[in-house]
Amino acid sequence: MAKPKFKNGLFIIEDYAHRKLELQEHTWKHIIQEREKAYFEYLFDKIIETIKDPLQVRQSTKEKNVVIYERFFGDFFH
Repeated sequence: MAKPKFKNGLFIIEDYAHRKLELQEHTWKHIIQEREKAYFEYLFDKIIETIKDPLQVRQSTKEKNVVIYERFFGDFFH
């Protein structure tokens, strides 16, 4: 299980289309402190894999500035 390596409070990753995505350290800490989302910390490797090699990418129907990366992991519940 990998964890984000923050540099100057930012974790930067390049997606499948070579766009740079930024995650702020304080945002990440806020996410994993929420009980319903704490499991994200354990799925970080899969989150990164999905961003780099998604099966599908689509625009959010609710938020115009949000892109959704999708990937299926057959071993997700194992």
